[in-house]
Amino acid sequence: MRNSLLRAVQTGRPWTSRLPIIGALFTALTLLSACSALRLGYSQAPELAYWWFDGYADFNRAQSPKVREALNDWFKWNRSTQLPDYAALLAKAEVQLASNVTPAQACQWFDDVNSRLDVALERALPSLADIVLTATPAQLQHLEKRFAKNNQELLSDYAQPNADDRLKAAVKRSVERAESLYGKLDGAQRERVTAAVINSPFDVELWADERKARQQDLLQTVRRLVGEKASGEQAQSAV
Repeated sequence: MRNSLLRAVQTGRPWTSRLPIIGALFTALTLLSACSALRLGYSQAPELAYWWFDGYADFNRAQSPKVREALNDWFKWNRSTQLPDYAALLAKAEVQLASNVTPAQACQWFDDVNSRLDVALERALPSLADIVLTATPAQLQHLEKRFAKNNQELLSDYAQPNADDRLKAAVKRSVERAESLYGKLDGAQRERVTAAVINSPFDVELWADERKARQQDLLQTVRRLVGEKASGEQAQSAV
């Protein structure tokens, strides 16, 4: 079995390193751009993305049309310039998955995805910066509450008080991720996944603390930009 990739998927840690919500949002955008084309129809992706963003930002009447326009423009660009590249990357991965995946190949996949996320983010930065500069205190409070809710859900899913329960949950997640790539795992393969989880250095409490720190950094950055009446260029550099 592709043990190196099993090790890669078993921790469940995010690979984006930007400000916390920025990386997550553009991961979602890129996934939406691919999944919606296959399952929902690409024309629905901007609307889905809008409601996902709105769950965090709680857009007001002045912001909503600007956000919708920015999302429509982004998806139009993505559809015309990026989807062929995504398809080629998936085709390449499909070929590699037909044989044993090496650690170098698994790492390269993460690099390939990150490079595409960077392109997606750079394209959206001007519009994103303009919207960030219109954030209100009430919206930042809403975002902070949403972060707290998500953090609580994360700890509930990942940090069970009982060590055995935590291990079982981690193994279950890892098996599900592996089976989403390879199909049904047999008993021996499940044992390998379990061993990988047991030997993993992943520390959920440390991950949660780092996540909270990034969230606070984001909130402080946006508050500073708004308070200083920063320019669009300054906001782009900050986010």
